[in-house]
Amino acid sequence: MKKQSIITLILLALLFTVSCKKKGEPEPSPINTVKDYYAVGHEINSAGKYVLKYWKNGMATSITNGTQDARPSSIVATNSEVLIAGFEFDATKFVAKLWRNGTPTVLSNTAFETITDKIFVSGADVYVTFRERSASGLLTAKLWKNGVVTTIGDGVGDTYTKGLFVKDNDVYIVYNQQNTSTTIYSTKLWKNGTVTNLTDGTSNTASIGIGVVGNDVYVGLTEQSKTNTAHFKIRQWKNGNFTDLTNGTAYADARDLTISGNDVYIIGNEAESALNNSLTIAKIWKNGIASVITNNHYNYLMGIAVSGADVYVGGRESLSSPVGYAAKTWLNSKEAKLSEGTSERSVSSVFIK
Repeated sequence: MKKQSIITLILLALLFTVSCKKKGEPEPSPINTVKDYYAVGHEINSAGKYVLKYWKNGMATSITNGTQDARPSSIVATNSEVLIAGFEFDATKFVAKLWRNGTPTVLSNTAFETITDKIFVSGADVYVTFRERSASGLLTAKLWKNGVVTTIGDGVGDTYTKGLFVKDNDVYIVYNQQNTSTTIYSTKLWKNGTVTNLTDGTSNTASIGIGVVGNDVYVGLTEQSKTNTAHFKIRQWKNGNFTDLTNGTAYADARDLTISGNDVYIIGNEAESALNNSLTIAKIWKNGIASVITNNHYNYLMGIAVSGADVYVGGRESLSSPVGYAAKTWLNSKEAKLSEGTSERSVSSVFIK
């Protein structure tokens, strides 16, 4: 009887504790440890057409039907949408488009070619950069935001964007512009309409991405040697100052930049030596420190995304046996072949949600 009384008291105490919980106090939320990994790229079908598709956790979805060539440039995923910037041939020219869950929107109604570069989503706003060709053949960089198009740069010399970042109400775009007299490309930063020259225009440069942390602005680019046009170096620009990531004595090619927390990541390919520029090593630079993703000379990196401890990289591999190509990703340096065959295929951009 005494034992039953003790049990009854314990049960009453538990019930009292539960009933005294503050009204409206939320239950603890479970920790979500599951991430989704997106890669967008292309394959060439049996008819010789480029098919735009994306992979979510390795599962493929075709966005275009393969009757006309289509190529992607960038991918972003939200809680409800997969957004892809790319371009599709319409029988006469390439047309820049934004696909939202597979539904396309044309970014510019022009009679001439348009090619997308980057996509960025900030809240309810969607930004896409693209280049538009004029009747004279001039390429002009453009920004599309929720259907409104803005011209980037002064329209003198070919321009194309390679980096887009939005922080608070500020829009940052890094682009490359050709000098019509020297034909040399220089790199410029556009922030809310104000342009800053990042390079002096004495050697060819090609920017590949931009990121912002606090008040610090980072840009990745490749610069061609003034004395040996076969030599390039990868550089990182921060608030007006350059850091060389490679020494410029051989071939090197930066491909993408991303920011995670206070860390800056740049991916690219660097030749083993000046004696053989064709044998390159796929590398990642984190805060300026290089590490090798793969020693396979036939891998080529294209895009990077970082979330927490996960580093996700996409690109392609040239296969020798059998001869062909593979669209590939590397998650924390562990590779996965998404697609392979005798025709060209590649990953262009990746994203982690």
